[in-house]
Amino acid sequence: MTEHRHVAGGDGGCKCHPSAAAQTLDEMDFERGIWTAALYGDLERLDVAIGRGATNDCDNAGYTALHYAARAGHMEACRKLIAAGADVNCTTKGGVTPLHRAAMMGRWEIVEFLCKRGANLTTTDSDGQTALHRAAQGGHTQTVELLIGLEPSLKEFTDNRGRRPADLAPNSNLR
Repeated sequence: MTEHRHVAGGDGGCKCHPSAAAQTLDEMDFERGIWTAALYGDLERLDVAIGRGATNDCDNAGYTALHYAARAGHMEACRKLIAAGADVNCTTKGGVTPLHRAAMMGRWEIVEFLCKRGANLTTTDSDGQTALHRAAQGGHTQTVELLIGLEPSLKEFTDNRGRRPADLAPNSNLR
């Protein structure tokens, strides 16, 4: 049996085996940023980040903390962010809004909240899809019904491939 001898690196770690915990600078920035606090509903960290003026900061893909909080269903985080001036209609590089993110996950309470705060229901992403397309695609009936109730014309919007929301969820009440 061969004996393994550890060779200490300059940081005190073993140089024989690469670390599985290596992170990129972008990953570390994300973890320290407002986005992780919003994603996990960590209201204390969120308050600190808001206090630093990070409310509308974007990650590398253009997502803000409101995108993350909306997708994860953290109502209190969404409330805090909007009260601090978060842009309810901010878009990513792909045209995705917090409303799209909440709808795709079936977070109907967040969808309703964002709409009451001025979210534009007719905004389309780079695929030409509205929040209704995303909710229908996910089979989120309650969210679909809410969006149709707020803006019936959404049923007729077609995406870049010519599909209406009903085409993405043929067994829904969209027909």
